[in-house]
Amino acid sequence: MSIVLPLFILLLVLLSPTAARAQVSIPNTFAPGDVIYSAQANANFTALSNDSLNRTGGTLTGNMTVSSGVTIDGVDLSVGIPHTVLAKTANYTVTTSDGAHCAVLGTGTFTVTLYAASGNTGRTVTVKNVSTGVLTVDANASETIDGSLTQTVAARYQSLTLLCDGSNWHLV
Repeated sequence: MSIVLPLFILLLVLLSPTAARAQVSIPNTFAPGDVIYSAQANANFTALSNDSLNRTGGTLTGNMTVSSGVTIDGVDLSVGIPHTVLAKTANYTVTTSDGAHCAVLGTGTFTVTLYAASGNTGRTVTVKNVSTGVLTVDANASETIDGSLTQTVAARYQSLTLLCDGSNWHLV
C-alpha cells in the first residue's frame, strides 16, 4: 500500500491537464544581404493560433538593425520605401495597385483622379508637373484635399505630395 499511493499521485500528476506554452523567437538583427519574408514571421503566429490553446493575435517587438541589402518581401529597407513612378500625358485615375507610394509625372494639361481614401490610411501620391501644362488633382467623389475637392499643379517642376488619412487627403 505504501508504494501504491505515490504511484497513484504520480499518475494523477502526469495525466492532469496542464497549460501549454509556446514561444516564438525571431532574430532582430540581420546581416547585409539577408532576406526576411513577413510570411515566415506571420506563419509563427498562425501556428500559435491553430494550436490547442486557440491563441489568436501576436505582436512582433524589438529593434531591427537594417543594413545595405536587407529586404522584406522584396523591398530593400536600406533605401527606404520605393515609389512607383508613372509618366502620364492624359487623364489618369490612380489606383491602389499603383503602389502604396506612387509618383505621377505629368506632361500636358489633364486631371489626375485619386482613389477612395477609405481603407488607405498612410498611402501617398505625389503629382509633379514636368511640362508647361496644368495638372488638376481631383479627390475621389466628395473627399477633399486639404478641404478642397481639387488642387492644381500649374508651374513646371512644381509638385504636390498627398497623404491619405483614411477619409480625405492632405498636402504634406
